[in-house]
Order: sequence, then structure tokens, then C-alpha cells
Amino acid sequence: MYSGPNPEVPRLPPELQYHVLDHLYDDQPTLVNCSLTCRAWLPTARTHIFRVLIVISIGQYTRAEQMLSSHPHLACYVRELHIDGTWVVVRRTFPELFALVPRLPRLYHLRLQHWLRPKKLNPERELSPPLQQMPALPGVFASVRELTLDTVYPRVHELVSVLLAFPCLRALHIRSLEFDTRHSLAVHPSSIEPPPPTMELDTLTWHQSVDFPVLWLLHGLPRLPLRSLSLAWNNAQTARLTYREEANTLHAMIRDVLHRAGPTLEHLTLYGRYPAQELEAAELGLAHCARLRTLVLMDHHRFEETPGEEDLVWMGQVVRRLCSSVLESIEVVLTWVGEDTVEPGALITALAPLDHALVELAMDRPNLVIALVIFEWSDEFVASIACGLPRLRASGGCFCLRSHPEGRYRANAKYLPHWPIDFVERGDDRIPLLLNVDGPVPPRRERWFP
Repeated sequence: MYSGPNPEVPRLPPELQYHVLDHLYDDQPTLVNCSLTCRAWLPTARTHIFRVLIVISIGQYTRAEQMLSSHPHLACYVRELHIDGTWVVVRRTFPELFALVPRLPRLYHLRLQHWLRPKKLNPERELSPPLQQMPALPGVFASVRELTLDTVYPRVHELVSVLLAFPCLRALHIRSLEFDTRHSLAVHPSSIEPPPPTMELDTLTWHQSVDFPVLWLLHGLPRLPLRSLSLAWNNAQTARLTYREEANTLHAMIRDVLHRAGPTLEHLTLYGRYPAQELEAAELGLAHCARLRTLVLMDHHRFEETPGEEDLVWMGQVVRRLCSSVLESIEVVLTWVGEDTVEPGALITALAPLDHALVELAMDRPNLVIALVIFEWSDEFVASIACGLPRLRASGGCFCLRSHPEGRYRANAKYLPHWPIDFVERGDDRIPLLLNVDGPVPPRRERWFP
């Protein structure tokens, strides 16, 4: 006869059991087994199993709809929705891609990646029946706090209608967003309905995209209380900028953002390259960033073997304009590779502007952490870069060189579209096989000087 649990068998308290399950958050097979093992583990296991919903094909989109229809109680577990690979497999208009969102009442992060207008795809087979379009009412996705648009090509009115549907956004990430018509580039932000006043962003990412979303926020929001800001551009950026009255549109946009966000900004990242002469005469608004704690500077992602004399001049000028007394760290990411071909003299010349600026910055900040990040590690290359900072070393300042956590190829892959190389037929669905350009994760290396 069963007499209850054996008192000699040790039992973990429930809170420790849940803590163990939390460590399995990315192990789907084990979480499924746990959900079938113990009824008490089911809610915690479901929290991780259904936390992220990923759609990369028409079949997965259909199954997601069916799951939410037949098991609506699972919708409350979905916190992130990723619609990826959509420019080749999910034939939907831009607003239609968001039709799943109203069914997810606790959705926090929505990520849409790789979308191109279906009419440009010339599909080989007939398109699937379209979904019901997103409601035209603003604010229908009030639960979403974070939105990522990566490599998408909408029209300006489609973009604005989507952004208006997220009135409570706190984080907006825009990477490689282009308009698919020249007419969209001619639309001025002041002629469009402004963002809702409840959209108080604290994180903004703008990487190699049209400047319309940033200008729309600047024109429409009375406050821009950002705590984290990341801006990235390349040498061809001006070809994608919308109409502005000022001649230097890129400088003006960066200046306006830093001016508005400066009083609250704590983390700033700048990826790109400025012509030295233009930056010397430009006012970037860094004087308003009195609460800045961390700064990351990186050259553009075109990895070059030989450093140029003016590669880091703009970084030195940015460092000299910092006025934050609470600055804790500054990180400079160097994209030079091919250490066997880099001459020590060229390194010293290229690093000289940064060397001067870092010495001046560290004079009254003894606890400042200075880090230089490289993508390809070798002891000789590290020693050569350290020798290129003679003033910083002579001043007694401490700094470190560390390897990039993702390496050259993985970092560069973030800015490349992942085209499918083939499709796998599974029933009536076609699953895209994406070319893996990431490469292995390199080992972490770090060395401090002196």
C-alpha cells in the first residue's frame, strides 16, 4: 500500500527547483521533458518553452496562428516574437506581419527582420491568402515595450502606422531600414502624425538606415529621455538621408539627438567615420551629456589591413569634447586586421590623436577604465598597439587590450543580409536554409598595461 513520500529521500524546496529550471531556459528538449515529469514544474517550464516565438516560414506562421486559436491560454507566456527571413518566405504586406501581436497580451519584444515588398520577389508559386490587416487604430499594441526593425524596406506611411501602434515603447532598434520608393524619402517628418506622448524611449538604436525615424521622434516628442543611444553610419550614409534644410544632415541629426537626450544619457555608442575637417567645425552636442558613464567608439566595419593617418582623428576629437565628470569607461574598437603587415610606425601615427585625447581625459579621472578592442588577437599585434600609445603609458594611466567577443566575421555578419541558399520541403512548408556566415566564437583574451 502506498504510504506517501519516503521521508528518507531528500527533497529540494520548490523555489530551488524553479531556480534549476530557470537555468534550462535555452534547452527546449529538456524543458519539454520537465513539463511532462512533474505537474508543479509545468508553469515554470512553459514560461521558458513559449517565451520566444520564432517564425521563419509560411508554415510556422500558420502553426502559430493555429496554436493561439486552439490553446489561447499559451498566449500569455509569449514575451518575444521574432519574424525572421520574411523577405523570401512569409508573403505578407508590412502591416499584415503584425497580425499575431494582438493575440499576445504580454508580448514585450517584437523583432521583424528581413522584409521586402512581396511584389518585388516574383514568387514562383501563388501567394498564400493574406491575413487580416492590422487595425488602423493607434495604440493597439500597448503591451510591447521593445521593437526591432532589421533590414526592412517599407514605405514611409507603413512605417509610421506601425510605430503609432506601439504607444508605450521604451526601446526602439532600427538597423538597415530603407524606404522602397523615392517619394518616401521626400516626406518631411513634420507632415506626418507625430508619435504619441506616452512613447518615452530610454533606448534608441539607429544603424545604417534612413534618418526619417529619428527625425520623426525629434519633431514629435516633447521629451527624449534616453539612457542608452547607439548610432552607426557609413561613408554612403548621405544617400539615404531624407530632406533637410541644413547642408550637413548627418552632423545635424547627431547633434540634435545628443542635445535632446544629453541630460539623461548614460551610455553612448558611435560607429562610423567622420572627415576630420568637418568634425572639427561641427558641434555634436556632447557638451550636454553631463551624466555619460560609458562611451564606445568604433570605426566603420570595412576591415582594413593598414591603418590610415586620419582613421582615429574623429575619435580623438569626440573624446576631447566629453564633459561628464561621472564617466566610468571608454572603449575604442579598432577594425585593423592583418597584424603581420601593419608597420609599427603606421600604428603610432594612426593612434597619435587618440593617445593625446586619452591622456587629457584621464588626467582628472584616475578610475577611468580605458579599453581598446581588436578583432584578431596576436601577442605581436597587441604589443604594437600598446607601443602606439606612448603618452598614455608615460602618464601612468592604465588601459587594457581585449579581443572582440564575437570576432571579425561574426561582428561583420550582423550587417549582412542572410540570404537563403536552399529550401527544405517539410509537408506543405518550405524552410529556408540560411548561409552560416557567423563562424565560431573566438576565445576571450585580455591584457592590461602597464
